[in-house]
Amino acid sequence: MEGTENAGSSAALDGLTDDQRRCVHEYCAITNTEDIDAAVSVLKAKEWSVQLALHAFFEPTGEPSATEPATSDTPQLRQRRPVRLQPETPLVAPVPPATAVVPGFSWLPLLTWPFHLVLQLTLYIAHILLSIVGLGHIVAAPNFRLSYRQPSDEPGDFTRYFERTFGATHPPFFSGTYTQALEAARAQDGRQPKYLVVILWSKEHDDMEKFGRALAHSDVVAFLGRPEFVLWVGDVAMASGYQAAMALGATQYPFVALAAQRAHVHPAMRQPRIRLEVAMRLNGLSPIQRRMNSDGLARTLVQMLRTPLDRADRAERAARQQQEERREARRIVEMQDQAYQASLERDRERERVAREQAEKEREEREREEKIVREQQQAERMREQWRWAVFARIQREQGQGSTDTCKLNLRLDDGSRELHVFSADASLQHVFDFVETRAVAAEWASKGVTPFGPSLDEIEEPVGYEHEYDFVLVSQFPRCVFDDRRINLRDALAGKGLWPSATLIVEPLFDASEGE
Repeated sequence: MEGTENAGSSAALDGLTDDQRRCVHEYCAITNTEDIDAAVSVLKAKEWSVQLALHAFFEPTGEPSATEPATSDTPQLRQRRPVRLQPETPLVAPVPPATAVVPGFSWLPLLTWPFHLVLQLTLYIAHILLSIVGLGHIVAAPNFRLSYRQPSDEPGDFTRYFERTFGATHPPFFSGTYTQALEAARAQDGRQPKYLVVILWSKEHDDMEKFGRALAHSDVVAFLGRPEFVLWVGDVAMASGYQAAMALGATQYPFVALAAQRAHVHPAMRQPRIRLEVAMRLNGLSPIQRRMNSDGLARTLVQMLRTPLDRADRAERAARQQQEERREARRIVEMQDQAYQASLERDRERERVAREQAEKEREEREREEKIVREQQQAERMREQWRWAVFARIQREQGQGSTDTCKLNLRLDDGSRELHVFSADASLQHVFDFVETRAVAAEWASKGVTPFGPSLDEIEEPVGYEHEYDFVLVSQFPRCVFDDRRINLRDALAGKGLWPSATLIVEPLFDASEGE
């Protein structure tokens, strides 16, 4: 059933604008109504004017409202549902229906006034007798006024009455209606919420005189004069006072209620509703309080009002302290997280540097290994080339023309080598002969090669181009023979060294080694 009502309330709010939703929220918060559909109907009838809707709710006329149509039996009476007080008493209640009075002449008052006079005298005597023994509140004093002024709800009426009866010293009474007092206590437009103190006054009650003197006490005046209070005093004989009495469930007088503001979440509203709820109530004086004088009653009243405030202050301080502890704990966690992140970042930086260093060392090591492999490969190919050239020289030995040239070669290690070359040989043959001297010595001593047992099986490596690191020079006259393509006869005869000559193997100078 509750889910159906919430669904209907939500459907009623779906077609409204944000301003209209705000009007519904404000109207429901002030009137304490849960019927969203009825609130929407009332505001539509008042052209979405919250003030007109509240005026129609709290100060009804004889006309029926949009939410409460008049019945056929009483077309001029405003029909209201009975108020059922909740555990947390709301601060608004319906105003009693106004009965239409048709003026006319009647003989009944003339016939009944003697009986009414006797009844009033009896009640007056009983009131006096019971007052002597302290039980005057059981029977209220009769009112002998033959005519009286219809009480009004003007804000200054009770203030003037109080000042005439108890003097001009009193707490600052709120100069407005009960509805306006509710609005003044609510937090809106950036204002801080206030505590609403409602005092309901009954002039016919015996305790009101003592309570009035206690209300004018300096302690009460100083306490209720604080800016966080809105003090509203209403006479239950007036419409607004009766309305407050119905809302607060007042049954005995004097009645005092302290209301504080709380937030309630309504399923049909997008934002929580702010309501004033009763935190303390004084429903008539207790026997102990009746025996107190005005000073004791004033101090008791102040203490009763201060107790929920102190409790609220303690709760607020505890909440503030808890919030501060949570904030401090969050700050510590954030600092720890920052320290952890900084440490993690340092570890990551160290790992990055270590990885870069390891990668650099690996690349350097791979580069060195590659150079070593290339050097080893080049040295192997050079060695293979020497053995292949030596094998070719061995095969060509004894071939060629009978014309020969005898060369005395002084090698770079200081040894001498005497060899006869064919006259049609080129200087390349001489260079190859010098380059293979170490191979020839190894072959002469071991008779085997690193590339197989036979010289004929050794071939020159593919793609290898040998570079000679020496030149042949003659000492007298000094002449450098570095062009390996020319014929040996032509090279030596032009220098006067044919058919025999002494040539020196001179290593080439490397500029990089000199540096």
